[in-house]
Amino acid sequence: MPFIVKKTLFSLFIISSIAGAEIDSFTTRFYPLEDMTVEINEVANRYLKIGIKNANLKDHKKGKHCSKKYLYKQLRKLFRNHVFGEFTNAINNDPSIDRHTIPFHHSIFRKFYPWESIIQGGLSRIKDPSAKLYKVNGVFIGSDKFEHFLGSGFDYFQNVYLKGKSLASVLKKGHKIEGGIMGSTTTGVYAWADIVANYNGMRFWNQMLMTGEDLLDPNFKVGPYISCGQDGWQAANPIDFSDYVDDAFDEGINCSWFRTKSLTRKIKYQMKRISIKTGKTVTCPMDPQKLKDMVDKYKDLPVKIINTKGQRAYK
Repeated sequence: MPFIVKKTLFSLFIISSIAGAEIDSFTTRFYPLEDMTVEINEVANRYLKIGIKNANLKDHKKGKHCSKKYLYKQLRKLFRNHVFGEFTNAINNDPSIDRHTIPFHHSIFRKFYPWESIIQGGLSRIKDPSAKLYKVNGVFIGSDKFEHFLGSGFDYFQNVYLKGKSLASVLKKGHKIEGGIMGSTTTGVYAWADIVANYNGMRFWNQMLMTGEDLLDPNFKVGPYISCGQDGWQAANPIDFSDYVDDAFDEGINCSWFRTKSLTRKIKYQMKRISIKTGKTVTCPMDPQKLKDMVDKYKDLPVKIINTKGQRAYK
């Protein structure tokens, strides 16, 4: 096999592993699903304590005291994505946490083909999507949103709070990535809800040590989750995802775009089938008022992260 082919296949494997498949927020929307906010918070706070312990051990070994460098490094080993972190895998594999898992051939993406979408239409036919559907703070969100929240959210935090880059430039780059190889180019889906998760993940990481003022609400102060004491890092305030998760995380409210008109038509056709099967109207947004509320909540950001144009072709 030529080197360039091997390299391409390897690259696609890495991208698919990190990016994962997209979430289906419609097929099982009317099925019973328990709100798992409390349970997921418990998992997060358990890993937070592990991260603190590991950071203190590293500090002790290196003769440091409350090193932010070691703290972030240890936390990132736990809070990132399903490839490089542990938290997302933990909630996905915890039998006590209620979730919906939708096989590809029963999902709204079932008519996506490899030449249209390498990951969603190709690899997902071989291996079912890793993203699960949860209800958190009364909102339908995919496990992929936690990965964006924790992974890309840290990148946003690092660029804005630690490197001093403008929020506008970071949000613009987020849109560019969503429309590129880590987004619609390979999955066929341009998920606005992913960008919302990225942004709120930035807010989450800022609250970890209360590094600076919250960029959505200056009065938002639920942290710090960790503080520095005489014996090193210690847990301060508990993580509660309901402080961040809102309807803008829901792809049934903050509608996604799709790479082509053909993919868009396929999604809308599958949604009509769900409407016929359930006897309920399945459209996007599922609740126009909730969308309006989200537009109002994020209206002052320098770059738009709420989609008001419904499902459409990205290009």
